Amino acid sequence: AFGIRVMSQFPNFIPEAWAALKPNISTRYAEDGADLIRLNSIVPGPAMPNPTPKLLKQGWTEDEIEKLKVALDLLN
Repeated sequence: AFGIRVMSQFPNFIPEAWAALKPNISTRYAEDGADLIRLNSIVPGPAMPNPTPKLLKQGWTEDEIEKLKVALDLLN
């Protein structure tokens, strides 16, 4: 945010900066970078256990668990 505020003080700079930056953040490069981030975010090890049985024992309803799963899927 600070960088944007600073650049806003130099309106002629922004188009030139974007023109210089654009080739470096083209779709192919962005996709390659995203692939690297995803690859490096995988932690090797056994699959995580299903939390549903424990949540049910703690009083969660199937509906609440489904809402939680949807929320977690959106975050991941």
